[in-house]
Amino acid sequence: MGKNKYILQKMKSAFIVSFTIVFVGLGLNLILSQIVFNGGTNTPFDAEPLKYDSFVMAETFLFEISYTHPLTANIVYILITAIFAGVLGMMGAALAISIHERKMVYALTFAIWFIPILFKNSSMHIFQPFMEYDFNVVVPMAIWCIVLYILVIITAIIWEKKIVEV
Repeated sequence: MGKNKYILQKMKSAFIVSFTIVFVGLGLNLILSQIVFNGGTNTPFDAEPLKYDSFVMAETFLFEISYTHPLTANIVYILITAIFAGVLGMMGAALAISIHERKMVYALTFAIWFIPILFKNSSMHIFQPFMEYDFNVVVPMAIWCIVLYILVIITAIIWEKKIVEV
């Protein structure tokens, strides 16, 4: 198998495995939550259900959609989270292909994932339904993270190809 074909196969499998693990895990969690809490209409603690008060909660489009369609919002956010997990899996695989030191790959992958979490508009907002932030916060952070991860993937692949050619 040629080097390009090998790298492409590893990138595909890294995306598919990472995406599937996160999607299945969060999907099972959602299904079990729906069963246990009767679709969100029952709590085992007999607590009075929380009521949405537009004067207390932030009025953003994303929150309104999440609140009025909670199951759909959860499914969409599960897909978004699984896609990001797939891209992060690809990034880790690309770094592993180009940097042959396992500890360095783990540290770099963790750092590149963790740094956007530290910002004021954290990358964690991308994965959270029912929050006070709207598209003006979430979309730029999502684009920034995806571009960063893809640049790391491309750089790692180019690095590996250049080293092998030399």
